[in-house]
Amino acid sequence: MIDERTQTIEASLDALLIMWHTFASQEGLGWGYPSRAPASHQYRCSRQYDDQNGSLDGDVDKQIAMAVGHQVEKIADPHRTALHINARNLKSGISVWSSPRLPSDQMERARVVSDARDMLARRLMAEGLL
Repeated sequence: MIDERTQTIEASLDALLIMWHTFASQEGLGWGYPSRAPASHQYRCSRQYDDQNGSLDGDVDKQIAMAVGHQVEKIADPHRTALHINARNLKSGISVWSSPRLPSDQMERARVVSDARDMLARRLMAEGLL
């Protein structure tokens, strides 16, 4: 039986992985036309209302997602790959993604994913993110 603290940690870890995957998947590859004019790319709009329009919250979420990504990248393969796939599956809401870098045996793959999540949880707790 899983206690309430473990359930809370697992749910928080799920939310952080989804946030990180969402942030990481929005990074462009540099193809196509620029989204802003080169002459005005240093322009910064006023931030006086950012506490009301949610922009400050978005900045905090971005920093948290970057910190989670930093901790994920410190973990060696195959556990890092397991975290990438787990985050993608959590984001899509169904387990359809896999990787040839992970074991083909379903039980062994589940163990690798569980170990990877434990590694990440310990790292995030040490950093005060979980």
